Amino acid sequence: MTSPRGLFFLPLRNPLMRRLFRLRPVEPLPFTLVARRIYILPTRQGLVFSLLLLGMLLGSMNYGLSMGFLFTFLLAGMVLSALFATWRVLLGLTLEGIDAEPAFAGDPVVFTLRLRAADGSVPPGILLESEGTQAGVEADLAGGAKTCLNLPTRERGRRVLGPCRLFTEAPLGLFRAWCVFAPAAVALVWPRPAPWSKPLPTGGGAGEDESLGSQRGTDDFDGLTTYRPGESPSRLVWKSLGRLPEPLVKTFVSPQSDVVWLDWSQLSGLDPETRLSQLARWVLDADRLSVSYGLQLPGVRIPPASGPTQRVRCLNALALQGMAAGEDHASP
Repeated sequence: MTSPRGLFFLPLRNPLMRRLFRLRPVEPLPFTLVARRIYILPTRQGLVFSLLLLGMLLGSMNYGLSMGFLFTFLLAGMVLSALFATWRVLLGLTLEGIDAEPAFAGDPVVFTLRLRAADGSVPPGILLESEGTQAGVEADLAGGAKTCLNLPTRERGRRVLGPCRLFTEAPLGLFRAWCVFAPAAVALVWPRPAPWSKPLPTGGGAGEDESLGSQRGTDDFDGLTTYRPGESPSRLVWKSLGRLPEPLVKTFVSPQSDVVWLDWSQLSGLDPETRLSQLARWVLDADRLSVSYGLQLPGVRIPPASGPTQRVRCLNALALQGMAAGEDHASP
């Protein structure tokens, strides 16, 4: 169900309304608010104040009150000054860039918009709205301003910011000035990791890049080492007692794969979205264990690596799996 604030953006789907607001499909950045893109109307308080002035004017005319005319036109001048002051708050404001942070499906994505006024100082009282979500604009340390919008998600894919409304009622709250624009901002929504996790695969699904190593275990004899406290007495080399300064123990190793392949084909029998959720869980598990892992998807093959870059690269591939360029499956 659309929220009352979100109803503002419904008429923008009409071509006539889009032309009225001069709204393009995508606004190239940086985007500067010019005079013809700023609209202004009185607020509820402004309408009540205007009715009050009208009543004062009628009373002054009826009773011939000179002081009444003085206060009426003084307040009317203040209203006109507030009209231009509210309009000038947005005039020359520039949207310099947008930073989009990825998120898992079901979690909100965060869009950070960086703004800068013509004189270098952003006045307070500016708000940004998109799909019924509002956020205030705050000054940052770089002399500009920024605001963050948290938009909900349900499915993986690309999450488009969509039309936004920048508005203010400063300084007196008698008028509201606004501008509607559609910035080119897209965030990736990763598949929701499966709540349950199968064990990580132990062997390859991509063959030639898999190399075998070994880890300490119980399978193959590996040699003799110096005894350390806690070693099992069954591995102790009894002949070394009394003959060497330190006793020796036998060590064994078990072969293991240095590379873990997370392969789409290893999850046969599951629907595509469940496969992607399990692969996302495996990516997080492999990253937590600091192992080298690769990802094999239909039409996509990511070589083995480890670290944050590999994790983001694999999750991005899972988010876009099976999607055409520009397709958006991350609608709220």
